[in-house]
Amino acid sequence: MVDKTRKLGILCLTWMLMTLAPVPMLADESGQLEIMVKALNRIESEAAQVNILRGILGGLSGRRDVPTPKSWPALNAKLSASENGDLRSLARQLSQIFGDESANRAALATLRNATAEPEARRSALKSLLGQRHPDVPAVLESFLGQPLRLEAIRAYAVYDYAQAPAILLRRYPKFDPIARRAVVETLASRKSYARSLLKALDRGKVAKNEVPAYVARSLKTLLGKEFEKVYGEVREVSADKGKLMVQYKAKILSPAMEKADASRGRAIYQRTCAACHVMYGEGGKI
Repeated sequence: MVDKTRKLGILCLTWMLMTLAPVPMLADESGQLEIMVKALNRIESEAAQVNILRGILGGLSGRRDVPTPKSWPALNAKLSASENGDLRSLARQLSQIFGDESANRAALATLRNATAEPEARRSALKSLLGQRHPDVPAVLESFLGQPLRLEAIRAYAVYDYAQAPAILLRRYPKFDPIARRAVVETLASRKSYARSLLKALDRGKVAKNEVPAYVARSLKTLLGKEFEKVYGEVREVSADKGKLMVQYKAKILSPAMEKADASRGRAIYQRTCAACHVMYGEGGKI
């Protein structure tokens, strides 16, 4: 009877974690984590283990140096030896949140490994950024010519890295429109970066029309009138929206739409929208 009750409890916990993930961590966090870790150790289904780990990671998202549950080291050793790559990766990410520096070193090794799969390197970068690991900024420049370019550009925003503006602006002319937008957004994320962007605007190295209105408003907040002297007047969002709505409604209803060139529309999308939005599988996400 005890075994059946225990199995039922594990099944209920598994169902809860799979259907309600991410799992919010409440007052008795240490106790909750210990219960979940023990349940994980008793579950044989790898699919269920993956879902539970994802739920725990979701509940601990953005956290660092969370106290390690007593049962975790033994379970981590078991999961780390698994042939399931998802289990190994998720276990490493959770160990990083528990402050395991060896897990951070493993993630750094994956990040630096040029032969590793892009998705594995992307996952390693994400986990290290979550820990604000100090070794990451020095590695990012090597990704600027690779598939992880956008992730690397945006990662600079997480750190106050003095070399970031020079690195990004030096490569800026060779970047495509999506990467350029990501650079502008990143340099507008910190006052220390924004001053370098302002100089680049003043010297014509970054075109004013490559700074969208929402970024211009952020830069005005960071730099004040100093920014408007270079960029020009920054209009308030309410005025922008009202005017744009009238303009776009008129354009949509215009007979000229029947003669619209889809290829030119795609080019405008790539230049203006694709840094933050995905269409037909192309583009980026904030």
